[in-house]
Amino acid sequence: MTRYALAPLLIALLTGACSESVSEKTDPLAGDIIDEAQLTQLMLSAGDAESAVRYFEQGLAREPERADFRRYLARSYARARRYPEAARVYQELMALQQETPSDRLDYAYVAMRLDNWEDAAALANGLPQTIDSPRRHMLDAMLADRNGEWDVADAA
Repeated sequence: MTRYALAPLLIALLTGACSESVSEKTDPLAGDIIDEAQLTQLMLSAGDAESAVRYFEQGLAREPERADFRRYLARSYARARRYPEAARVYQELMALQQETPSDRLDYAYVAMRLDNWEDAAALANGLPQTIDSPRRHMLDAMLADRNGEWDVADAA
């Protein structure tokens, strides 16, 4: 067989192997790549706060039922020092019953930033005792300090 005789055979094999149309192929990267790779945490903690706000606002507009986007939007607002907006989103989380104890803790810090100590105290009192973190102890100390309870503040 000559090399020219192999050409039609090679062409037939190649066209048969490539007969699957583009529309029949599944997209290996289907879905939200950033969401799939769980890079939302990276966007939240390492990026520019205003960029994170825009990202989570857009994500929440696309998928308003996503509690994680609402949560991360509230945290992004707080990082951007946009405390009134953060408080509004935390209130939405609570109204939708999508909040976690960690959200309540974060919301208490936002309430303190807004000089709303009563709400911060109510949120702290509603936290389960199982939350034993430095942030929880700092919250308790700040609330005790605000009330002039120096021994309690020192113990926290």
